[in-house]
Amino acid sequence: MATEKGVNEKSQSLLFDYHQRTKHYFHRTAPGPGFLDWATQPEPFRFYHGAPLHRLSRRESDARETPDYDALYKGLSAEPVKAETIADLFYHSFALSAWKEIPGARWALRCNPSSGNLHPTEVYLLTGAVEGLSQVSTLYHYQPYQHGLEMRGELPDLDWPALIAPLPESTFLIGFTSIYWRESWKYGERALRYCLLDLGHALAALAYSAAVPGWRCALLPVVASNKLAPLLGVEGQSGPEAEHPDCLVAVFPEGNVPWSAVSEWQLDATMVGEIARSIRRDAPNRLSASHRPWPIIEAAADAMACERIKVTPPMRKNRDSPRVETNASARSISARWLIRNRRSVQKMDGASTMSRADFSRLMERLWRSDLPVASLGRESAVHLGVYVHRVEGMGPGLYFLARSRVGLDSFRKVTTETWRWQNVEGFPDDMPFYLLREGDARPVAKALSCHQDIASEGAFAISMLAEFEPRLGRSVWEYARLHMEAGALGQLLYLESEAAGLRGTGIGCFFDDPVHELFGLSDRTFQAIYHFTAGGGLEDQRLTSLEAYYYL
Repeated sequence: MATEKGVNEKSQSLLFDYHQRTKHYFHRTAPGPGFLDWATQPEPFRFYHGAPLHRLSRRESDARETPDYDALYKGLSAEPVKAETIADLFYHSFALSAWKEIPGARWALRCNPSSGNLHPTEVYLLTGAVEGLSQVSTLYHYQPYQHGLEMRGELPDLDWPALIAPLPESTFLIGFTSIYWRESWKYGERALRYCLLDLGHALAALAYSAAVPGWRCALLPVVASNKLAPLLGVEGQSGPEAEHPDCLVAVFPEGNVPWSAVSEWQLDATMVGEIARSIRRDAPNRLSASHRPWPIIEAAADAMACERIKVTPPMRKNRDSPRVETNASARSISARWLIRNRRSVQKMDGASTMSRADFSRLMERLWRSDLPVASLGRESAVHLGVYVHRVEGMGPGLYFLARSRVGLDSFRKVTTETWRWQNVEGFPDDMPFYLLREGDARPVAKALSCHQDIASEGAFAISMLAEFEPRLGRSVWEYARLHMEAGALGQLLYLESEAAGLRGTGIGCFFDDPVHELFGLSDRTFQAIYHFTAGGGLEDQRLTSLEAYYYL
């Protein structure tokens, strides 16, 4: 029998091979379908036929309603858990936010963005009794099309405090799964990366939404697939449309995250069996008439499936250093309104600037790693190469934000370029934000982002550089968590861009190794895993917007 070390080394090797194989280059792209087969386009909504549906309330808001978006970072007084607050949580995390329409086509947008708007992520709620929702512990599948909870199983005999212990009894759980086919239909072998980035966006969307009623959330220690699948009621699914269990997140309605209890929590196998026996046999809907297999995706996912990771309190930055936001211009914009009106920009105006105050606030929040990335439960491992184009009071050029001291030391050790390493005036002294090279960065930002104009026509663009081989050496599941961290940072960038009166978008298409060459990276210590850009967005006048739930 292979040793655990041998299994881990084999899994690491497979993930390294997968990552290398799915890179884009100037002369070729990662293996993909080559064209979009519209006849097999996946259905974007999962339904469980026959499952009782609990319709959730929808709380509309305007731009002046409290709490303000900036208040979320400071923490708010906790509201009680009941049907209305649970409904509000889902309405501002995973619900539909609008529909777009052109003659002959209509598609939905959601609060949590997705690569290609394909939405591979499915969401489950496992909770004890909740006023106005359930009298016993229940497992639900969230159904965004009708903004409701499909009941997957009632658990009247489940000992909820024992399942949750040592977490507070008020804790409830959110489970995430991914349907890889939804992304591979368009992106082929690179699709697993996009599913994991979407998972990070979803976790961050949950963290922001939970902060509105004063709640907090945290990723729980990784539960092996053979436990998580039956817990979420997806154990019997197979084939290309199967839901692959990803992770479990605890939501703490009392606000504070008990990190020592989080790290100690384990899922009891006996209780998992009890839950699995209570799952209803409702069948999921069919998503496509036929499929094209991509075996490398399943192999890479299986390589991450069995290892348990540690969860620790995130490294806290120096709380005595002055916060940029204390000197930044005041702004007042409703958190709920902002979350539901976030949009992914398709085209930039090439002229709009970002104020120095908003940019400074953004960089500090990216660095401090509080909301939403603290939910990942470990020190930051994704660092940012920043292409500054149009930020007031800052010269154009290539900048670098190290989100940890370890990351900074590692980057300085392995980069082969000679950089300026000039501290940027107006930021905290202990914040590792540097000008690397001054000059017009627009051409290189565009070229490296698959020649997309949006990377050069905004106020700034970003390359997210992950501590790669060292992290995978600790745990193969870090491959997922690195992408999740990048996705969570993307969600922060989305909302900060919106709050600054701009628009942003994630960019999953970039030329991997040319990015590494730009930053002087020649080995696997760092790898580029996501791009982002923000600026003045242009509306497509051909599109008609419809209310999210106009049909209900």
